[in-house]
Amino acid sequence: MDTTFEKLKKAIVEIVDFKEEDITPETKFVEDLGFNSFELMTFLGLLEERFQIRIDTDEVLSMLSDDGKALNTVSDAIKMLEKKEMCR
Repeated sequence: MDTTFEKLKKAIVEIVDFKEEDITPETKFVEDLGFNSFELMTFLGLLEERFQIRIDTDEVLSMLSDDGKALNTVSDAIKMLEKKEMCR
């Protein structure tokens, strides 16, 4: 069974042209992977589908802001997914 990290890497390479083996927890979505806002929204939708979770609009806006809750790195996404999976 794939870990959250492995599933996340597979989802990332579906959105952007990047080698799965080059993605680490420290990889940044915008700076390293080149995500734009459309790709980030597409990615979040893919995560909802793959992980069977719901990401509310307020959470998305918070992830895109500079309030300290932003989804900047793969590690940030792993933490968010694991927290949501625990709450199911």
